[in-house]
Amino acid sequence: IYAYHDGKNGKKYQLPLKLESTGTRKAIAVYSLVRVAVTKGLGLMIDELNNELHPLLQKYIVDLFYEESTTGQLIYTTHDTSLLDKRFMRRDQVWFTSKNELGESSLYSLAEFKLRNDEKELFKQLSVNERQKIFNEAQKLSRRLNLRVKREFFKEKEHNQDKQLNRPTTKSRER
Repeated sequence: IYAYHDGKNGKKYQLPLKLESTGTRKAIAVYSLVRVAVTKGLGLMIDELNNELHPLLQKYIVDLFYEESTTGQLIYTTHDTSLLDKRFMRRDQVWFTSKNELGESSLYSLAEFKLRNDEKELFKQLSVNERQKIFNEAQKLSRRLNLRVKREFFKEKEHNQDKQLNRPTTKSRER
């Protein structure tokens, strides 16, 4: 099997498929399966759709299942959150999995979670201990994902709560 490419001189040249990148090979394989599922109205399951595929190509593949003429269904797993935008998917179409210490998985629909427009409103309802637990979990996750969690946000909340309880504020204790 060969892939054909246009050269600089306008001539086409062939390249054995085994010499193509893994992303190109996966794109060809996935697209072939997707086309069959879309045209015949079949279901298709893909584990880790995001691996080796460009995010725009992922979106294109998902969009094929939104064509009016198809009754096909795509079920896929991903670690990429770029398609979770409400412009692309409804809340009832997004599901999360969670494993417990026994390795058993549970499914949760995004529709089961109450959304808030302002995250700060949520933190107003939490105690300092609850905020600390959340911060510690966010820190663990951020280390795994190489992200930074804004400690200042949590400090600001502690400072404001100290003021409300007429305790010396965090800032005055640091001095």
